[in-house]
Amino acid sequence: MEEAKEKIKELMMDLSIFKNEEIDNLFKLGSVFVIIQNEYIEEEMGGIFSFVNVSFPKHLQNTILYLLSELTDNITQHSEFKKGIIFLNYDYIKKETVMTVFDDGISIPGGFKRNRISFGDDSEAIKMALKGKSTKDEKGRGFGLSTSQRLVEKGFSGEFLIVSGKGFYDSRNLNLISKKEVKGTLLSIRFFDKGEDLNIYPYIA
Repeated sequence: MEEAKEKIKELMMDLSIFKNEEIDNLFKLGSVFVIIQNEYIEEEMGGIFSFVNVSFPKHLQNTILYLLSELTDNITQHSEFKKGIIFLNYDYIKKETVMTVFDDGISIPGGFKRNRISFGDDSEAIKMALKGKSTKDEKGRGFGLSTSQRLVEKGFSGEFLIVSGKGFYDSRNLNLISKKEVKGTLLSIRFFDKGEDLNIYPYIA
């Protein structure tokens, strides 16, 4: 567990997701940090959902559960991962939600290559995924990332970041991403609580 925590801290610092002084404050009481394994993911996600129902304000719970469901479904459907890490924190003083999901799978560009989907560089592959391009042929597949992005960025004016392979998408439009390749996919979400129940359906429909 400690090794995994150090891994996610290292990624957060290297990718400039947070300022260095913020990171240690995130890993504190009130956070959940779970290592997920492919064969046990349903049981492990049940524990995380229970944490959300106990630790998050009631008016945010549907939003958090939706985001967790969509992002973990994306991992299980596309990444071929063995292990992953989910970090989730709500700061009651700042009214801030932080969610970071990392998996050691084949990455978004790797999935496209495996399924012979053409793209330019790795960042373009991520942008294609955000527009709904999927490695699955089933109708309705591929929109979990795009609806999650829209909910965070439009619904909460929040930050949405994906790093996969050598590519990245950063809603902050900051040139802070390192040149180091990520073996898998890391997704980080950050937004502030508006203090009211947000109707999420216009953003996910």
